[in-house]
Parts: sequence; C-alpha cells; structure tokens
Amino acid sequence: MGASAWLARALVRPIQALRQGASRIAAGELEHRIALSSGGELKALAGDFNHMAAELSGSYAGLERKVEERTSALAASLKQQTAIAELVKSMSRTSFQLEALL
Repeated sequence: MGASAWLARALVRPIQALRQGASRIAAGELEHRIALSSGGELKALAGDFNHMAAELSGSYAGLERKVEERTSALAASLKQQTAIAELVKSMSRTSFQLEALL
C-alpha cells in the first residue's frame, strides 16, 4: 500500500505543477516558468508550456510596441487635422471680412 501511495503522489505532483503553471500563464503571468524534476513526457510538456509562455511574452511585447506606435501616429494626425481646421476657420473669417469691405 505504501508503494502505491508513493507512486500515486509521484504521478500527481508533476501534473498538479503543470496545471498550476498553465493557470498562471493563462492568467497573464507570461514570465512564469514550470520547473519539473521528473523526466519523461511530463517534463517535455512543461518545456512546451515554457516555450509557449516565452513566445506569448514576445508577441505581447510586440503588440504593445505596435499600439504605442499607432497611438503616436494618431496623435500626430489629430494635431495636424486640428491645425488645418483652425487654418480653414481663420481663412473663412477673413473672406467674410473682405466681402464686407468690398
């Protein structure tokens, strides 16, 4: 009975570590890595999760950079459009004044 209990724990612990690690990664902790001391398929699976987390982290950083670039471009465009609108408004006032003078 003792050997079967030890074997059950030996199998359950790495699976629990994988589940907990996957949950943390899914929750946005992309820097979290799963460390398993047991070998075999479960250790390989943990390595795959770690690789996936690294890829997700890189993708997320790239998306953040693109959002910042687009936000900056939109702000510059808005500034330019505002300046053009002010120029048009100023020109329309001037043309009305010229008509009154003529």
